[in-house]
Amino acid sequence: MSTSYIHLPAVDTAATKTVDAVPVVIHEIDGIYWSLDATPDAATALTVESPSGSTIFSIDVTAAGPGSFLFPSGLRGVESQDVIVTLASPGTTQTGKLNFIVR
Repeated sequence: MSTSYIHLPAVDTAATKTVDAVPVVIHEIDGIYWSLDATPDAATALTVESPSGSTIFSIDVTAAGPGSFLFPSGLRGVESQDVIVTLASPGTTQTGKLNFIVR
């Protein structure tokens, strides 16, 4: 079973969602999708952590519009730990949207 997570924050706010830890479960991300309403002031980091403080994926988003990153084999978090996906604030007048699918 897959679950979709979405965060649509206000202007100049990071888009972030946490998949809560479940004992003896490994959360896997199938795909991450984002959108920026304008070109960011600087490269905007898209990161995945599991557990908090341990980065398991990181890219820079540098352009306006939609984008995606698919994980055909799944991006696996750590067993019994949270998975945190964050799209950093793109700038003082821009808005970012974040969507991802976990199985």
